[in-house]
Amino acid sequence: MKKNFHTLIYILIALILGGVFFSALMIYSRPMEDLALDLSLMNQESHVATEDTFDPKGWTVYTQEGETVKELASTNRGAYRGIELGETFYYSRVMSEALDSPTMQIGTAERMFSIWLDDELIYTDCPELDNRIGYVTLPMNTTLRQEPITISLPMNYQGKTLTIAQSTPTYSETPTVQAIPASVRLYCGYAYESGIVSETFTTAIMATAVFALGLVLLWGFVCKRDLSMLCMALSAFLWMCVILQDVSFFTKYFGFEVLNISRYARLISAVALGVFLTLKAGKLKPVMWSVVGMQSATVLFSLLCHERFEHTINRGIMFFLFSLPEWVALTAFVLILVLGMVFWRKENPFYRVFAPISIGVTVIGWVIVLLTDEFTAAAIPAALASGQVTQIYIQTFMMLVPTAIACAIYEVIRQELARRAQNAALENRRELMQASYENMRRQHEKVMEMRHDMMQHYTALRSKVSDDSDAAKYLDHLIGDNKKIRSIVMTGNEMLDIILNNKLGEAADAGIDIQIAKAAAPEKLPLPDTDLCSLVMNVMSNAVKAAAASGADTPLIRLDIHFKNDYFAFTCINSANMSCQPLPDEKETVREHGLGLKIINGIVEQYNGLMEIRQDDTTYEMRIAIPLFNP
Repeated sequence: MKKNFHTLIYILIALILGGVFFSALMIYSRPMEDLALDLSLMNQESHVATEDTFDPKGWTVYTQEGETVKELASTNRGAYRGIELGETFYYSRVMSEALDSPTMQIGTAERMFSIWLDDELIYTDCPELDNRIGYVTLPMNTTLRQEPITISLPMNYQGKTLTIAQSTPTYSETPTVQAIPASVRLYCGYAYESGIVSETFTTAIMATAVFALGLVLLWGFVCKRDLSMLCMALSAFLWMCVILQDVSFFTKYFGFEVLNISRYARLISAVALGVFLTLKAGKLKPVMWSVVGMQSATVLFSLLCHERFEHTINRGIMFFLFSLPEWVALTAFVLILVLGMVFWRKENPFYRVFAPISIGVTVIGWVIVLLTDEFTAAAIPAALASGQVTQIYIQTFMMLVPTAIACAIYEVIRQELARRAQNAALENRRELMQASYENMRRQHEKVMEMRHDMMQHYTALRSKVSDDSDAAKYLDHLIGDNKKIRSIVMTGNEMLDIILNNKLGEAADAGIDIQIAKAAAPEKLPLPDTDLCSLVMNVMSNAVKAAAASGADTPLIRLDIHFKNDYFAFTCINSANMSCQPLPDEKETVREHGLGLKIINGIVEQYNGLMEIRQDDTTYEMRIAIPLFNP
C-alpha cells in the first residue's frame, strides 16, 4: 500500500510538471495575430457571415461593362444579389492598412481571378484575356484548387485601390444567383511566416503527444495481451493522422488528396473506440457489437464504393450514402453515453471511471461550444434539417475520443499498479513461507537433538540400575517408546519431510484425516530449496485451510508422492466446499485470495512442469509433475 501511494504521488508530480512544461511550450505556438488582417466578407470557418456579424470592411461589390458600373445588393451574409450566371463581378476597397512586407492571400476553390492595384494589373489567372477593369470575362476553373493565391504587394500600396475580378458559375440548381466574394487576408510577411511556423509547431506538439499516448496503450496491450488496448492504440494513431492532415499546408507535401484521409481516419477511429468499449462491457455486449458492426459496414461501403459510384448514381442517394457513416457514428456516440449511465454502477472499474467523465466532458464541451461559437449554435438546426451531421459528429468525436484515450491510459496505469502490488504480495508470501520453513527446520533440528540427548540420558541411567528393578523397567519402556516415534511422512527428501510433517501435524490437530498413498521422492530435486519450499508449503497450506473449512463430517487430505519416468509427481486431494466459496472483497486493492495458486503455477511453469486441477462440490485435487532433469 505504501509503495502504491508513493507511485501515485510520483505520477501526480509528473503530470503537474508535464502540464507546466506543455503550457510553456504552447506560448511559442502563438502566431503574431496582431500583424495579420482578415479582410474577408465571409466568415473564415463557415464561408457565410451572419447578419449580426456582417461587416463590409470597406468593400464595394459591383459588376462593370466598359464604364458602366452596377452595384450589387448585399444579403448581409457575405453574398450579393443582382448577378447573372457566368458574369464576372468585382469587389474593391482602398488599402489604408499599414503593414511591413505586405502579403495578400485570396481563397481560390474553382474560381478564376484578375487583380489590380489602382489600374495596374498585378495578377491574373487568364493572361490571354483583355485584363482591363470592366472588360475582363473570367471562366470558371475546371478543377478545384486547394492552394490560395499569394501575392506580395508593393511597398507603396497604402492609399491605393485594390480591385479583384472573380468568375461565377455558368450553372446553378437554384433560381437565384448570388455573388460570394472569396476570402481575402492581408499579412505582414513575417506574420504569415509566423502563422505557418505556429501551425507547424502546434501540429507537431499535438501529433507527438497523441503518438506517445498511442505507444503507452500499445505497451499496455503487449504487457497484458488486452485486445481492447490495441483497439484504443489504433484509435490514438488514427487521431494523430487527423491532426496531421487537417493542417493548411498538407497538400504542399502530399499533393491533391484523392481520398479524404482525415474523414476516414475519424470514422475508423470511432469504430476502434466502439470495439474498445464493447470489449470492456458486460451483459449488453450484443447491443454494442451490433452497432460496431453497422459502423464498420457503413465505413467500408463508403470507402470502397464512394469514388466508384460518385458520378454514376443520383446525387441525393450519393449524399445519403456518403453521410451515412457519420450518422451511424454519431448514433454510436449517443449509445455509448446512454449505456455509460447504465454501466456506471454495474460494470467493471473502467466504466466507473469512464462513464461519469465522458458524460461530463461531452455535456460541458457542447455547452462551451454553443455559448462561444455562434456559427455552430446557429448552424446545427439547419444542418440537421438538411441531413448533415458532420460538424456535430466531429465536435463530439473531439470530445469523446480524447476522453476515452485518457481513461484507457488510466486503466493501463491502474493495471500496472495492481500488477506491482500483486507481485509485492506474492514476494511477501514467498518470504513468509521461506521464514516459516526456516523456523520449522530449526525446530526439527532442535527436537532431533533433544531426542538424541534424551536417548543418551535414558541409556546412561539404564546402565546404572539393576535389571530387575522398577526403574529399569520404566527406563526400558521410555527407550522403546522413543524408538517407535516416527514422522508421519518419510519421503527420502529432508526438506519435503520437514514441510509435510509440520503441515500434516497441523491437519491432525484440526481433526483432518490424513491418508498417504505413496511417499517417495529423490534425495535431490531440480528445484532449489526456496522454490521447493514455496511450492509445497502453498499446496499444503491451501489444502489444510480448505479441508478445515469444508464442513465435512470427516475432512480428508490424501497425498500421493512418487517419481516415475524422470518426473517427480505430487498429488494432493483435500475436502472442500466449492459450492460456497466466499467472494473476495471488491474494495481490496490486492486480494490474498488466489495468491498461493499464482505462486504454485509460476513455479511449475518456471521448471517446465505440468499442473492439473480437478474439483467438484466436495473435493479439490491438484496434480503436479516436474521433470527431474530440466533441459
